[in-house]
Amino acid sequence: TSSYSTVGDDNNITSNTIQNYYYGAIWNYYTNGNQFISNDISRSNANSSSAVSTSLYGIYSYYTYGTNRSTIYRSNNIHDLPYLNASSSSTTNYIAYWYGLYAYYNYGTTTYPFTVDKNTFKNVMVYYYGYTFYMYYDYVVNLTGNTIDNFRCYASGYTCYPMYVNYGSDYNVTGNTMMNSKFGEAGTGYCYGWYMYYIYNTYRSANLFEDNVIKDNWSGYYFYGAQIWYYSSWKINRNQILRNTTATNQGYFYGFYMYYYYNMEFTSNLIADNFGYYGNYNIYTYNPNSGYSTDIRQNTLHYNIPSTGYTYHFAYGYLFQDYYATTNFVGNVGDYTSPYYVYGAYIYNTTPTNIKECDRNTFYINVPNQYWALGTTGYSSYGGWRGDSRSGPNNRYDNPAWVKTSTGDFRSNCFEMSNNVPTVSNVTKDAWSVARNVVKSDRGALENVMDASAVSTDFTVPSSVCAGWQATTSNIYVKNNFA
Repeated sequence: TSSYSTVGDDNNITSNTIQNYYYGAIWNYYTNGNQFISNDISRSNANSSSAVSTSLYGIYSYYTYGTNRSTIYRSNNIHDLPYLNASSSSTTNYIAYWYGLYAYYNYGTTTYPFTVDKNTFKNVMVYYYGYTFYMYYDYVVNLTGNTIDNFRCYASGYTCYPMYVNYGSDYNVTGNTMMNSKFGEAGTGYCYGWYMYYIYNTYRSANLFEDNVIKDNWSGYYFYGAQIWYYSSWKINRNQILRNTTATNQGYFYGFYMYYYYNMEFTSNLIADNFGYYGNYNIYTYNPNSGYSTDIRQNTLHYNIPSTGYTYHFAYGYLFQDYYATTNFVGNVGDYTSPYYVYGAYIYNTTPTNIKECDRNTFYINVPNQYWALGTTGYSSYGGWRGDSRSGPNNRYDNPAWVKTSTGDFRSNCFEMSNNVPTVSNVTKDAWSVARNVVKSDRGALENVMDASAVSTDFTVPSSVCAGWQATTSNIYVKNNFA
């Protein structure tokens, strides 16, 4: 009816089973406050002889509002499409194009945000391309705790978007996981993992991209973890991008790719053990907007390209091009190994005095050719960069001695990386949401426990002392138990 934008429908659609559908499972048009919770959607009882649309939808949400309560899609399980144990390469009763959640013009408020949370999309096989989340012109959105697991796109030369957001405003993208997925299995594929384009800040001071995990995925050529574009402020904290790879004969990996933002908070992110055959562009930014701030604190970058890899492998470590923004670069760790070239820390600013603090960072580099920058000055070595007048006295070159890289445990056993970064109010948790030491915390994305023991002391007290007696020379001997 004409009153759908102001009058609540407030229906509950819960705990239903939808099986073997042909085109779309849930359609929610021109509604207000409807909530779809704990529904099971699949074609797990179908087989290769069961008809299915080549353009398949999971949930279609169009022009919804929230007057009395939020429109919600929560804890729905969408799985086994087009049928149980299907192959992405099949062209018999197959999915050519996939839209998991197709969401256009959904209007939330700060009281009743448009909410998509705790949904699972698993074992979805697509021949050409797909979007797990396809979102246009949605406003005040909580996209939280969703899981994409084993999403496959087969054909060569196509682009897949696990999360695609175009326009809209005020997104909290938190606690989501994308894992075990492959794109372009036939040869050359392109994955734009979390693609966010023109998401403005209208009702919230900043968009959130926090506590997300992107791990163990593969793409035939380009793999992007997160792309963020244009004219909004972001808090990008405590994310983990781990063990994502391209083909073994081609491809580039990008962790974070960010353009034309306003204020940026980038803290406690872990980007580790990713592999792009031609290059690893771990963090790449370009930001000519003026009058804003970029705060880069206690992140960890690690990659290890074998000597048998591509001879001219090229990498960006920390590449922040904040032309006019005030910048802090504090407590970060870079551990790089490759056979050719890396930009270790390229912290560019047209006004060098805008770099307010560059200190307490640790690097460990095994790359023959290097480039570094601070302000407008470039260097060919870490030593040159460290000697810049804007580089603080506590930057160090140390082996981080990680606990166990094979499991993603990038806590450091290096004594010199422990408890020496003054803890600030916006970095109180690490990438695993472990509380940081409240006074001084560890360098890098993960907090470790100081392992030291008192071994002995030569402090003694005479058998008889008078009031006011003081020990003048005493020693306590401490052993560092770190591995």
